[in-house]
Amino acid sequence: MDAERGDQPGGIQWLWRELEQDNLRVAIESDLIDGGMRLRWFEDPADAAHTWHDLFIFVRSRGTDSAYIRQKVDPEKLMWTPDRQLLASAVDLLSVQVWQPTKDGRRGRNRPKPIPRPGVKDAGRETKKRGGGEKNTRTAEEMNALLGM
Repeated sequence: MDAERGDQPGGIQWLWRELEQDNLRVAIESDLIDGGMRLRWFEDPADAAHTWHDLFIFVRSRGTDSAYIRQKVDPEKLMWTPDRQLLASAVDLLSVQVWQPTKDGRRGRNRPKPIPRPGVKDAGRETKKRGGGEKNTRTAEEMNALLGM
């Protein structure tokens, strides 16, 4: 068994289990058609040119744009590849850079919101009111005593 997959069956067993699920079978067939092949070629025992091992390698090596991977992984996670995360970060930084010299930026108001993406909490900071809080109930004499004046 493959250590990376833990208790999952390896190789051909794993492939058979994937092919038993209709949605994954259709996705694998779609990927094969994109690659100029057909699933029936691998299922034909007389066809020695297309082995189950070849199909296993084909399915396991497909990129994130494959129909099979799109069926297995949350589409939101697939969309946010590292390069897209970096691009979104750059856009967020540029938005802040454009905002800073504005009247709102100088006053720290209406900061631009970052592009929402998975795994990144809302980095948009809410402006805090200055002062505020509990009312100061100390007299000037109490403050002088507290400060040692």
